[in-house]
Amino acid sequence: MEEEKKSAPFESQPQDENVLQQSKQVVQLEDVLPVETDRSISIGNAFDFSWKSFKSNMKFLLLLALSYFAISVLMSILQEIAKNNTVLSLAFSLLGVFVSILISIGIIQVILKISRGNQAKIAELLGGMRYFWKFIGGGLLYCLILLVGYILFIIPGIVWQMKYGFFQYLIIDKDMGPIEAIKESGKITYGFKWQIFFLHFVIMLLFIGGILFFGVGIFVAYPLSLLMMTYAYRRMIGEEINVISSNQ
Repeated sequence: MEEEKKSAPFESQPQDENVLQQSKQVVQLEDVLPVETDRSISIGNAFDFSWKSFKSNMKFLLLLALSYFAISVLMSILQEIAKNNTVLSLAFSLLGVFVSILISIGIIQVILKISRGNQAKIAELLGGMRYFWKFIGGGLLYCLILLVGYILFIIPGIVWQMKYGFFQYLIIDKDMGPIEAIKESGKITYGFKWQIFFLHFVIMLLFIGGILFFGVGIFVAYPLSLLMMTYAYRRMIGEEINVISSNQ
């Protein structure tokens, strides 16, 4: 009996050693695992995701593009009709600016929803009034920054355009104020200037291709470009992107 009691502690030692080895392995794994979320932007992945999203929501996105261009044309026609009447022309011009800003807000809201796999409605194009004044404030501040940048030999203007250009998404998606959104855009785009530059270049090629395709291709290029920019935004804020939405 005494021998059994003496041997018991020695029998438990291998188990303790196993626990220590396992804990060391856990520590080593924790050291290897990345601490920060992957925020990398791949132009190929951006296009692939956007194209799949477009195909899954083709009818809705084509209707979105048509609605946007139809409203733009309508506002242009109204301004042209009233060009000989100063008061009426000014009124339609202000109305055009108001509608344009409201639609810009609505488009970002809709594309964010689709990109995240949520349902969206065309009526939401005019549903962003709560962000209206923030959007104007951010836009004015952004234009002022670009003006200063382009005065400083153009290059700073191009860099700042990419650096602060995502303020719109942050105002709408995160409900930030204009100054906060501008600052945050500068933070999330840090280290991604070249990717954003090439993304803009690809989008420009899409629009050129859309125009060359009898002009009709613009209705495909436009939503694709929006989805690609939204993809970049979501990656930069650290979101995992693996859902293809459907509004059909």
